[in-house]
Amino acid sequence: MPSNSRNTAMREIAFGFRVKRNAAVLPATATSTPYFTVAGGLVQVTSLIGICTAAGDATATTLLFSAVPTVGAANNMCGASASLASAVIGVLVSLDGTAITTALQATGVTVGGNIGGCAKPVVVGIGTINAVTANTNATLAFRWVLTYVPMDDGASVVAA
Repeated sequence: MPSNSRNTAMREIAFGFRVKRNAAVLPATATSTPYFTVAGGLVQVTSLIGICTAAGDATATTLLFSAVPTVGAANNMCGASASLASAVIGVLVSLDGTAITTALQATGVTVGGNIGGCAKPVVVGIGTINAVTANTNATLAFRWVLTYVPMDDGASVVAA
């Protein structure tokens, strides 16, 4: 079994640096909530994966991510997911990256296990990466893992 330091080194070679965001209930209807903060310059987001930690309350809701720059207008990083209304613990969601109109990927709402990753990195400037929902699901919670490669010296991402 590889050591933790070898695991970290391999992940950083393949995907860049990792940022974790603790589990939290998804934001309320149409609220744009900062999940990550980008500072110091451009970064390439190489993956953004959510793991469901608390089942949904059956309220139909969708999720997408938006890059909100400090200068300029917000721009969606993906299209809205399919409904996550009945998501159970272990369901995975993932940024696809093929086009900003491609929906956030989600495993079937009753299964977890595997999901496709980010096909193309998404370049994001200084500002925040926000989660945006369509409806309020009072119990649906996810934890998040984002990986990135700095494009500018000193660029970084932290959980918001």
